[in-house]
Amino acid sequence: MKEIKPTNETGNNPETEQEKEVLPSYFQTLKTSTSKPLPNRAVLEYNIMHSAPVKTNTEGYRSMIKVDKRTAEDIKHRLPCITPSVQLKGSSKKLTDFRKETYWLMLDYDDVPPKNIAALRQTARKIPFTMVFYITVSGKGFRILL
Repeated sequence: MKEIKPTNETGNNPETEQEKEVLPSYFQTLKTSTSKPLPNRAVLEYNIMHSAPVKTNTEGYRSMIKVDKRTAEDIKHRLPCITPSVQLKGSSKKLTDFRKETYWLMLDYDDVPPKNIAALRQTARKIPFTMVFYITVSGKGFRILL
């Protein structure tokens, strides 16, 4: 007789299935309505902090904000965005597209003197719950993903 093994809510054997972390939905730009799945935190961090489009648009925004605020805002809308606390199904940013909660929080600090950000980054990174720390596009604030 075949042995019956217990299953979890996905119908798979929990002994053989490693629970995959639920990551935020990632959108290529603020205006994009379709999200792309993220394989892991490292890819998330790279996409919102280190990718070539982020670097180019961040530099463009910081230069343009001094000259033309409207153009700077257009550049800002080209940057990627995430929904930190929820994962969406991928086809829209509506509540009806809700898939699962991530249990992540995002702290957003504005108008922080740039000279203080480096010390605050070191402090935040020592906190065990800090997953990602990044400076905002303005360079005058930062966000912490917990």
